[in-house]
Amino acid sequence: MGSTGRSFVVGFGENWPQHPHHRTAHGSWYDGMNVPDYHRHVLYGALVGGPGESDNYRDDISDYQCNEVACDYNAGFVGALAKMYDRYDGRPVPEFKAIEEPEDEFMVEAYVSSSDKHYVEIKTRLNNRTAWPAKVSEGLSFRYFMDLTEVIEAGYSPNDITISGGQGSKGKVSGPHLWNKEKNIYYIEVDYTGDPLFPGGQDHYRRDSSLRIVAPGNSGCWDNENDPSFKGLSKTSDLKKAEYIPVYEYGVKVAGIEPEGTVVQPSPTPTPTPKPTSTSADVIQYGDVNFDNKVNSTDVTYLRRFLLKQISTLPNMITADVNSDGKINSTDLAILKRYILREINMLPYRP
Repeated sequence: MGSTGRSFVVGFGENWPQHPHHRTAHGSWYDGMNVPDYHRHVLYGALVGGPGESDNYRDDISDYQCNEVACDYNAGFVGALAKMYDRYDGRPVPEFKAIEEPEDEFMVEAYVSSSDKHYVEIKTRLNNRTAWPAKVSEGLSFRYFMDLTEVIEAGYSPNDITISGGQGSKGKVSGPHLWNKEKNIYYIEVDYTGDPLFPGGQDHYRRDSSLRIVAPGNSGCWDNENDPSFKGLSKTSDLKKAEYIPVYEYGVKVAGIEPEGTVVQPSPTPTPTPKPTSTSADVIQYGDVNFDNKVNSTDVTYLRRFLLKQISTLPNMITADVNSDGKINSTDLAILKRYILREINMLPYRP
């Protein structure tokens, strides 16, 4: 504008405002203007307040006079632009791309608080920093993956290790659960299902806990270095993103890296012989792939393994066709995941 060498419309012109005073554009999970120190969304087309009488302008979210995007002058601005377009015509901005790439909506931050040849204790923080869009989740959990080769070679069973949630934990700790038998990979799950997390402040976006894993007796056989989830963990008392501790929502992975080249082993479930039944919709529980009268993440696992040809058949082929198109393919897997995540509320789903 004029000789200022800058634009006052977000996303347009040169040197445009980066910090409009707008809560949603900022996208804070902390309920504070200083966290994060950048805006997670670009509020394209918003006119900020601009400089004061002395022509001073500060691109600072806390300076609401300079950076407020109030409805009154934005309405007038849009009206003026509409009139200019009507009178003088115009062309769309070439290659205008306002689609954003989501960043770190879910994560675990962690550090190793203490360890030796007998045990390890890890401080963890589960985060809900959703902003595409922000949402409440009551189905979050995370998994800590371990290689228990040294425990097994010492003559112990995975069930001989002791696991506790530690001080401050609100999650339900369970395990060890088998992930890959050939490689002796197991995991511990910390499950916060039923505990709503949302990006609305310190008490709401995070859950802190201390995970403690102890080797059997006085065996002294514990080795952290081969554990997939130990990779990259901070050894100082600073919480840092732990990408090898993946996060799940209703059993479906939403963030993080699982052990490479391994295969999910579903929880053991009795698989009764399917009984001949009518195929009418009122007696078929679509999505119940493993025929246990429940639709949950285990069904997603079964269907994924079938599509990857890791298993040759399913306990219930009819219920796996969750869109009733006569085929079982990746579309059914995507729909079943959406159902587990509560993005759709009924099966079969026919778009």
